[in-house]
Amino acid sequence: MLTVYAQPQSQATLATTRDLERLGVPFRLVDTTVDLDAVSLLNRLGLVGQPAVVVTDPATGEVRGTWTGHRPDLIAASAAAFEAERAVPSDPALDDACEACQ
Repeated sequence: MLTVYAQPQSQATLATTRDLERLGVPFRLVDTTVDLDAVSLLNRLGLVGQPAVVVTDPATGEVRGTWTGHRPDLIAASAAAFEAERAVPSDPALDDACEACQ
């Protein structure tokens, strides 16, 4: 899961969200002007500057990576990782085995 924490109308935020949308990367935008819990999280993570992007593991919520500012290189890497995760086919035999374990 990718979350963009920012003041929504900043130029760097607009560029970042535009690039994420263009590359088909799903993300959540959190407005730091109204969400004080988000500001506290960014402080705990040591992130200064906006936008601040936090990539978390969707299954565990563990932080996989962070960056600040408009970073086309990291946006492209996130898009590639998202595509790779989507491309992994599900194995019905494994799904059945997992259901049997429950």
